[in-house]
Amino acid sequence: MGAEGGLLDRARLETVPAQRRLNHLSKGIVRGSLAAAARRIGGEWLGIWVMVSSTLSNWGLFASELLEDSFQLLGMAEAGLAPRYFGQRHPRFGTPVRAIVVQVIVIGLLAGLDFDVIMCVDNFFSAAAAALEFAAAVELRARRPEVDRPFKIGLGTTGLALFLLLPFGICILVMFVTASQSLVSFVLCTSATLLGVLVYVPFNQTRRATVSSADHDRASGTSVNLVGASPTASLRERPGCDIAQNGHAPMPPT
Repeated sequence: MGAEGGLLDRARLETVPAQRRLNHLSKGIVRGSLAAAARRIGGEWLGIWVMVSSTLSNWGLFASELLEDSFQLLGMAEAGLAPRYFGQRHPRFGTPVRAIVVQVIVIGLLAGLDFDVIMCVDNFFSAAAAALEFAAAVELRARRPEVDRPFKIGLGTTGLALFLLLPFGICILVMFVTASQSLVSFVLCTSATLLGVLVYVPFNQTRRATVSSADHDRASGTSVNLVGASPTASLRERPGCDIAQNGHAPMPPT
């Protein structure tokens, strides 16, 4: 016991100078300033190196997220779930030019806001997207139970609705909390939601009318000209394309 007590006392004494050194280094370092910490520890060259590496890594994360969301919007346009305006690709590189421009404009508008507001807006629409997915799962189970699915939850329509009730309620709660965090968050969340509804409703009506007209012409034996029609309708003309008879793309598992 005496030997062990001596070792513990020696360890405590050796940690005191190290703790003092850390306290000295932490003076003048603000939250998030990794470059300042690196400069105090390793000198000017280490601070510059950390700054450069942080800049490149943040740019990589930003670029990957930007392109991911842009290609998602491109895919929605090609599937008929978004205006075809966003489906244009660069003739050489194949990148979704218009989708990228829209994303950059939105990011530029949000960049000048407070970080807490940006987080509230982001969490609001993330929760809204999840809530729509849960609602769509119940809707598809109720209205289109005959559609082939790669996976099906072993519950009836009522059981599936009760099963998804808790996560759906959590999403609604997150939306309420984030939107009511501040006046700016409330204005941005509500205005963006209303803008999306105002844009989607007439677009969806036009898309349905185009698909219905193409289905009617095909059923009557009339040659269908799908130039400028919904991409969903044109997909049915491609051999081997798995599109349901009513003009909708294959449904996700419910």
